[in-house]
Amino acid sequence: MPFTGTNEIEKIEKSEEKTKRKRKTAGEIFTEQQQEKELKDKLGISGDIDVKIDELGLKGYTGIVLGEKCKYFVEGMINKDKQIQATSIDLTVGTIFRLRERKKQNITIDFDNSKRVLAEAILYNKNKLGIWELKKSSVYKGRTNEIITCPANFSGIVLPRSTLLRSGIEIIGTWIDPTFHGHIEFLIKPHLNIDIYKNARLVQVSMFKGEIPDKRYWYAIKGTYQENRVI
Repeated sequence: MPFTGTNEIEKIEKSEEKTKRKRKTAGEIFTEQQQEKELKDKLGISGDIDVKIDELGLKGYTGIVLGEKCKYFVEGMINKDKQIQATSIDLTVGTIFRLRERKKQNITIDFDNSKRVLAEAILYNKNKLGIWELKKSSVYKGRTNEIITCPANFSGIVLPRSTLLRSGIEIIGTWIDPTFHGHIEFLIKPHLNIDIYKNARLVQVSMFKGEIPDKRYWYAIKGTYQENRVI
């Protein structure tokens, strides 16, 4: 009879290796769960957001989200009845900055941000009546009162309200990436002189639900302006 001890040893070694792989996988899963928990804590995302998505009938849905359902991702609304629209939510302005060139270097945009130089943002004060007097041909940056929390399977877009377009005020918003958390900033370029009152509704945000992108694309991991901090 042939000696089978070697085969038995190989079987044992393979079994042990398989067990190690299982343990490693379990460890990786645990690490991912911990990372996700830390990420949620960092973003201030409560654990019930997924529950809300289910309750709102959004599970399995992809597309634009109704304004009434977007309210769970927008904190600090002043008046929900006025701000919630059919497929968007109006956002109010809380702070305005005037943008200007820097004295000793040009504004610089490059490929990997290693040479990036942004415009200087100077806090723009209101007048005695509490009004921002914006001058035509100047460039400003607005920041919302509201805070947006964008879950991993959501994205958003910020657009001007039609009132601004009809008033000769150019506003440029931007795309909101998955896992973004913070105030929204947008460009204001008046072509006419205009008075802006605090809490005026200048922009609107629409949210889209889709697939969850790979974590390396999450804004919380790679974003430069998370919570409006420049990194």
